[in-house]
Amino acid sequence: MEPSRKSKRVSYEQLELLWEFLNSNSDIVTSYNRSLQEKENSKRKWREIAKILNSQGLGAHKDWKGWSKYWVDYKGKLKMKVAAVKSSHATTEGGPCSEKSLSEMDKKFLQLLGNNFGQSLPGVKVDPFTEIPDLVELVVQPTESVEANTPPIDSPSLIPTSQHVEDHIQIPSDTIPFDTPSQSSRPAAQSKPHHPPRRRCTRRAPPMSIETARRALVQSSQLHAEATVKAAEATVKAAESLAIIAEKITSIERILGCAFPRAAEQGNSE
Repeated sequence: MEPSRKSKRVSYEQLELLWEFLNSNSDIVTSYNRSLQEKENSKRKWREIAKILNSQGLGAHKDWKGWSKYWVDYKGKLKMKVAAVKSSHATTEGGPCSEKSLSEMDKKFLQLLGNNFGQSLPGVKVDPFTEIPDLVELVVQPTESVEANTPPIDSPSLIPTSQHVEDHIQIPSDTIPFDTPSQSSRPAAQSKPHHPPRRRCTRRAPPMSIETARRALVQSSQLHAEATVKAAEATVKAAESLAIIAEKITSIERILGCAFPRAAEQGNSE
């Protein structure tokens, strides 16, 4: 490979050519291609611009997928720059921006993406990625349910009366003295404090970006396709195994027929 092709950095001339091409082909700027025909058209155009960009003497050399990914990454970086500039303007209340301002090339690409870049999809009134509300989980103390389902049990701190003891164990009063505690000496049952149910707040997952959701959808489709292919291969292998087993059974029947011809003839006659 030539020394000029070894550079991995995109040159300014390549950015100029990329901007001119995207300015003339606005349908691939945002990459909202849904139908199969639109996807094929987008691939054809990226192959075309890849040849133009790779023909430059200086700069990076990528295939059409590499240049398409570069444009997606560039949009992500540009979105972060715009957010930083807006945040800096809000902090300084319209004064001089403390962050590094956008370059002229960034501003040109931002004009292609529109003023609402980074806020919502163009032409879509409802955001498909709605925010998930905070989930509040009520944790109820299990003491009430346990007490409702189980019979009451005397607390260890309660002293049984003599009548309760005599009902279970009959002991002659003249042999073993037994002091009956007075009613006033019996301690009162300790009431359990009622605790209100606690609330446990789960952390909300961060909002998924459009590009991340699209990549996840593509990955899910690829995994589904691979699973379908593997299932079909397993079915074919099972059918081949059954065919081999059938051939083996037929071969065994032939061998048995040759070894025991009389038994085979009797079986056929019956």
